[in-house]
Amino acid sequence: MNVKVMIADDNSANRQLLKSLFEGEGWDVRIAENGKACLDMAKTQRPDLIVSEILMPVMDGYTLCRECKSDENLKSVLFVFYTASRIEPKDEKYAIDPGADLFILKPQKPEILIKILIDLLDEKNSVYSRMSKSMVEEKQLLRRHNESIYSKLEEKMHELESANQQLRILEEKYRLSFENVMDVIIMVDTDLKVLSVSPSAERILGYNLQDYIGRSISDLAHIFTPESAEQVIADVSLILKGETIPATIYRLIAKDGTIKYGEFSGSPIKRDGKIIGVISVARDITDRKRAEEAQAESEKKYRLIAEKMTDIVWIMDMNLRTLYISPSIETTLGFSPEERMAQDVHEQLTPASMSLALDVLARELALEQQGQADPEKKITIELEYYHKDGSTRWIENIISGIRDNQGIPIGLHGVSRDITKRRQMEEALRESEKKYRELVDFLPISLFEIDFKGNAISANPAIFETFGYAQSDLKTSSPNPAVFETSGYTQSDLEKSQNKFPIIIPGEQERLARNLKMLVKGEKKGPSEYTGIRKDGSTFPFLIYPGVVMHKGKPVGVRGAIIDLTDRKRIEESLKKSNLSLAEAQRIAHIGNWEWDIESDSMYWSDEIHRIVMSTSQMFDETRETFFELVFPEERELVKKALEKVMNEKAVSEIEHRIVRRDGAVREVRQILEPIIDNAGNIVRVVGIIQDVTEKNQAERDLQKARDQLLQSEKLASIGRLSTGVAHEILNPLNIISMELQILQAMGNMPIEALEELEICTAQISRIARISENLKQISRIPEKKIAMADINDTIAYILSLYATQLKIEGIETEVQYQSDLPIIEIDIKRIEQVILNLISNAADSMEGKEKKVLRIITEMETVSGNEDHLKITIADTGTGIKSEHMLKIFDPFFTTKEQGKGTGLGLSISYGIIHDHGGIIWAENNESGGASFYISLPVRKNIDKNHKL
Repeated sequence: MNVKVMIADDNSANRQLLKSLFEGEGWDVRIAENGKACLDMAKTQRPDLIVSEILMPVMDGYTLCRECKSDENLKSVLFVFYTASRIEPKDEKYAIDPGADLFILKPQKPEILIKILIDLLDEKNSVYSRMSKSMVEEKQLLRRHNESIYSKLEEKMHELESANQQLRILEEKYRLSFENVMDVIIMVDTDLKVLSVSPSAERILGYNLQDYIGRSISDLAHIFTPESAEQVIADVSLILKGETIPATIYRLIAKDGTIKYGEFSGSPIKRDGKIIGVISVARDITDRKRAEEAQAESEKKYRLIAEKMTDIVWIMDMNLRTLYISPSIETTLGFSPEERMAQDVHEQLTPASMSLALDVLARELALEQQGQADPEKKITIELEYYHKDGSTRWIENIISGIRDNQGIPIGLHGVSRDITKRRQMEEALRESEKKYRELVDFLPISLFEIDFKGNAISANPAIFETFGYAQSDLKTSSPNPAVFETSGYTQSDLEKSQNKFPIIIPGEQERLARNLKMLVKGEKKGPSEYTGIRKDGSTFPFLIYPGVVMHKGKPVGVRGAIIDLTDRKRIEESLKKSNLSLAEAQRIAHIGNWEWDIESDSMYWSDEIHRIVMSTSQMFDETRETFFELVFPEERELVKKALEKVMNEKAVSEIEHRIVRRDGAVREVRQILEPIIDNAGNIVRVVGIIQDVTEKNQAERDLQKARDQLLQSEKLASIGRLSTGVAHEILNPLNIISMELQILQAMGNMPIEALEELEICTAQISRIARISENLKQISRIPEKKIAMADINDTIAYILSLYATQLKIEGIETEVQYQSDLPIIEIDIKRIEQVILNLISNAADSMEGKEKKVLRIITEMETVSGNEDHLKITIADTGTGIKSEHMLKIFDPFFTTKEQGKGTGLGLSISYGIIHDHGGIIWAENNESGGASFYISLPVRKNIDKNHKL
């Protein structure tokens, strides 16, 4: 059936339980936490049944029932009291009187409760009525209601008083426990402030409780070691997130500075489901921790001893069964003691070692039977054992017998030690000695060893080849070192032994004897040079590197190495000749070399440097300071900067400067400085070359003077070419002046117009003056003058001079200037001459051509070595250059022009000018049929003002 039920109960668990139970029956359920809320809901949505507790806040169940029964709309609603309050018969009657249909005590089994309610709902269908109560009855009901409520409140008060008494007892117990507990109890709020600390904290760390209460954990970091302080804050933060931290050990610092160990455990404090703080219990475990550390240290020492003791102790019976073996067997051979004792001796030893062991045992038993055995005898024997991993180990065994009271052997006792590494080292030593002998025999250096009687104890094959002997020719004794066992040689024995030495010429044997005496006394070290004599009688130089052979602290012989100096002497002689040739070549070329050792700050000057500066090594110390004193005063800074460039940039530096010789003469020199760098990248030396270029520079200056004179001739020829255009430019202004003068004469009284005309005349006269001045500048021989210049401006200036002539000859000009070209250092006048020569040649080549175009282009380019160059292109549409002439166009006096039209020096001079600037000039035929000339000038970022152009 579709039943609407309302539940009124101040206990949320009871409400939810009844709600689930009723909804399980398919009923429509609504819940309220007091009578007032239930009444309000009932008035808006009338239920079929109300199930209510009696004692509730705001409005109790009695009042709810009375209100419902007095409401015309709700009085027919079934009302059931379902309560856990203690009810007396009069209370039940009081509950029924206002109109309650049932009174049910909690708890009831769900099925019984449902059945009661269903029966009540079924009963509702029967017709009944209730008589209205009189006013007197109503007052009696109200009185009984108040009495019931008061009795129940009184009952609750008694229950609360009893509970408070119990709580006070518990609080006293807690206080006593808190104050007397051995562990430390700490409470912290969510702001990490300490709320309470048990008094035991004072006993453990020595701080007063006031030192803790109300302070933040971060303020108490001083009672923890740094790492523990960080861990405490991290752990408390985790607990405040709801996690429980297991027992954790922190290190604490007591008030007296001692270190304490505390074991802390913590968990969150919750109220109404919210975390309001942390409670932690700490226990002083300092004594336990120290005991553990002491025990760990003791165990560590014991373990160290056990691990370091690698010897194996064992006992066998006479049948070679293992009765006992120490645990170190496992470390050495991999078997546990139990595994070893279960093995037969044949499983322990390799066949060869087993055979050897049995032979030794048989010999000892034979001596025992013969009565010749030594009871105290110990036998040392090396045997090869199997390892558990299948490999083998060499073990040294020291074995003694175990005897009974009658002295009869009953077993064997042994101590075994792993000597595998020693055996391997011995094998490696034998292999090393073998390799050493092979190396000695292979070396081309002669090695020997002799005693003081001159007997050769040992020698490698090289010594026989060096002296031309066979091994049988030398007097040798056994190579065994036992030959040196006998000592006690006298001084005379030493002297006599030298006469037996067959490989040194007689004249040097006495010196050899003296040197050997000094060697034995420790007075001589290092090699000595002698003249050797071969078996065929020929002689040769050699070095001996000797050493004394010592035996038991006494000298018994000499060993050493002999190095044939024949080839070295030949090389030294060749080198001496080469050095003489080099010195002679330096003298002829006026080139000297020097070297500066940075670590020792010492310098070497070749003889030619002394000749250049007119000094000797006796006159000057070969130092940097001495050389700087020779440098022309105004140029010393230039030389120092060149050296600094080498040291700072580790790069080659090249400069030209002047020096002042002792006779006062000034010489021009060219220097190249280069660093010598070791494997670590450090400069260890600086080497340099100095060349006297005085005569060479003078010759270049003379040659340049001749070039300038030729250049002047070429300029005069160009001026002749320009004269037609200049004459044209002069005639026009003169005609204008003449015309203006006539107008001036006609006007008479100088009006304003006349003044304007006069200004025109003045401007034209100025123009004539500028043209004349330009012609003068072209006709002069320029001095070399380096200046910063914009190549685009330089070309534009030349074109302005040539503009009229180009116009007369019908030549069209196409110019492409790159706008962002850098300013470069050039000799402006000489570069102008190059441009003028190339434009003039281009104009000549286009004579008679229908289309005449002169193209000029400037641009930047990067050449090999990542150097920036400025490129100028001057192209024409003329006749081009014949292939057979291409290689000759820059030769002096070569020309293809008609007689009288050219000197053949223009391109040669241009080539020299560009070359002096460090650039290049070349020509190619272009697609238009004409020629293209290219100029490439380096863009120098830092140019010394004395740099030669």
